[in-house]
Amino acid sequence: MWQLFALFLDIWLLKRGPADLPYSKYLFVELLTIELFLSFVLHRGVNLAKWLAFETLSHAVLFGFVWALLSYWHLTNRYLQMLMALILINLICMALLVLFGLLTASGLIVPQLMLALATIFLVWRVFAYGHIFKEGFNLTGLKGGLLTIGFMLFQNSINLLLRNAMSLSA
Repeated sequence: MWQLFALFLDIWLLKRGPADLPYSKYLFVELLTIELFLSFVLHRGVNLAKWLAFETLSHAVLFGFVWALLSYWHLTNRYLQMLMALILINLICMALLVLFGLLTASGLIVPQLMLALATIFLVWRVFAYGHIFKEGFNLTGLKGGLLTIGFMLFQNSINLLLRNAMSLSA
């Protein structure tokens, strides 16, 4: 168990890549479940049906994007490990945001620090995704970074469309 947490930390710190994760559908489901729970905690107060629809479609974009690129490069055997690594990065960022949100709510840290930390986590997520894309797709660091920026722009555009569509519907 501790080796798994050490592996997760190494992936978070960009020391290892998705190929180092075990091929485990059970672990994938566990990581995805924890990530969805943390997302729910971060979005408390949002309509449950809208949150569930948004998360489902947002994950479909992630899963489809990774599958399309892996298919293009004939690397589909890496699919599960790539998704686990990307979900792991999201999960750790959300866990830290929940923790610092609780500290902010209790008055132990000021809201400005929370905003700075959220920005740092966003930037770190870009670097971590770039590292995962670099390792998973056998790219250079620059190409992995550019792919990350393209993916995040694409995903954020889709997310904005989804949010607008869901806020217009009753």
